Amino acid sequence: MPERVTPTIFQVCLSYTLRAKLAPNWNQAGHLLIQGRNFLSQMGKQNAVVVDISVSETQLCISVEICRIYLPPPELEDFDISTNIIKNFNNDTTAIISEYSILSNWCYVLP
Repeated sequence: MPERVTPTIFQVCLSYTLRAKLAPNWNQAGHLLIQGRNFLSQMGKQNAVVVDISVSETQLCISVEICRIYLPPPELEDFDISTNIIKNFNNDTTAIISEYSILSNWCYVLP
């Protein structure tokens, strides 16, 4: 027998599913979805959208606002990686930065 889903749970699941289905052609950075697989390394203006989903007992509202943005090339410091890890990465050609070392979650790149 199906269980009742609350509007809040439905909203969270729908939002996640939408972002997962749009990736990797649209990627979340902050509150934006930015177009392009390589949006972090793109130079110049890029297409982006702000998607707002609102769910109540009787309604589903999806708002999409389009915009053009300019992202400067990211620096390692933008990801809140500790100074020691960055120094090690810069000094050792075989070093990698583990996912757990990236403390900032302003950007989500899905496979």
